[in-house]
Amino acid sequence: MNEHYVPQSYLRQFAPKNANLISRYSLTDMHGGGDYYASSRYPISKAASEEGFADGHLEQNEVTDAEGAVLNIFRKLKNRETLTGDEYGNLSWYMGLQFERTPKQQMFRQTADGLSRYTDEFESGGWTKAIENVTSGGHKNLQQFGWLLIENKTTQPFITSDHPVVTYPTQQAGRDANSNENVEIFYPIGPNHLIVLLHPGHYDVEPLYPEKRLRQLVIESQTEIHKLNLLQPLSAFSEIFGAVGEDEYLEKLVTTLCNAFPNPDYVRGPQCSREDIKWAHELAMEQYSEVGGMDWYNESISPIFKAENRESGALTEYSHSLSFVDDLREAT
Repeated sequence: MNEHYVPQSYLRQFAPKNANLISRYSLTDMHGGGDYYASSRYPISKAASEEGFADGHLEQNEVTDAEGAVLNIFRKLKNRETLTGDEYGNLSWYMGLQFERTPKQQMFRQTADGLSRYTDEFESGGWTKAIENVTSGGHKNLQQFGWLLIENKTTQPFITSDHPVVTYPTQQAGRDANSNENVEIFYPIGPNHLIVLLHPGHYDVEPLYPEKRLRQLVIESQTEIHKLNLLQPLSAFSEIFGAVGEDEYLEKLVTTLCNAFPNPDYVRGPQCSREDIKWAHELAMEQYSEVGGMDWYNESISPIFKAENRESGALTEYSHSLSFVDDLREAT
């Protein structure tokens, strides 16, 4: 079964009404001539999907029903309607689930689970357990943040990706990088709207709980929208998406980022198939204590891991310089 790790209902928020089409740019796919390429009208049915991705774990009725309820929440947010407390809870649940239900998180959790057999640097439990933890209550951590709804009043639409919930690490000295307090969260919900979560300990915002209120902010600067869009290629696993006709813009974003980093791996990650990446992980776990110094490992496996490490560290090396975030930080 072909399973979507980014729900089709979410991707349709970026599509023309009843069209089921979006622009798509792959960070890894090339034409036969060796050039990366974008599609201006790509079927949502094929986007952000993989056969047997979660063995039906995310196709259960309760998940599908909850995703349907979130569509009404998106509609209310875009119409500036007030959400109920339960609706804020459902939205935080959906964001937590969406963060974990991607190939990037699946591979990270599965690898950490395998390596936990050899070293206590990694926790066991696996990807499915991580999803269950989020959906059973872990998402409530998000309600300790201050929530903002950004309304985009420019002509440049927001874009998204196959890992759309961006957790951006703050870069101030002396902070614990593993603490929820020290990340900013960005989540586009359509071409003209994006949710931002900032922690009250470091920004002039009120926590969502217990008041259950979301501040609204209008942005009329195209530069600010462009900066927000640059976060998506750095968060993506292998695909970014936009409104129909935004293919050239998607390509421009990736090219700009690749030129800004010392190596394209920071943006594109390993230039090989998902199957090759999984094979490298499985082989390394099976022979964890032996393979490090072998020539075949250094030639075939090590480059994949180096590319993954660069990609995973890209957001840490990137400064978004968003004016509205800086203003809220300085006001504390």
